[in-house]
Amino acid sequence: MQAALAWSEGADGRGGFLATHGEGRGGSSFAATRRRVWIRFLARIRVDLPVAIIDGMMVSASFVALLAIRFEGHIPPTYSERMFEFLPVALRSRAFRRELLYVL
Repeated sequence: MQAALAWSEGADGRGGFLATHGEGRGGSSFAATRRRVWIRFLARIRVDLPVAIIDGMMVSASFVALLAIRFEGHIPPTYSERMFEFLPVALRSRAFRRELLYVL
């Protein structure tokens, strides 16, 4: 008996991988199940990538806007350097939390 991962979506639209045993749906093989999982995974990436890019742009713009408001439009060089060092960390953290909350 072989175990495989299969993508399953609930009524609320959230999805996740489920372990299946045996031949899967309709007597399909393990390779066919893996192929189906990859197709669904790639379809999800195709849909989520533009949303993630827009989300990152909005987070970046909000950081820049908040600093500009704080310093009345003239951000000191030390603060802008710190912001550009911190921004990749903030974007990775935001992307990770977004993915985590999407799966849960």
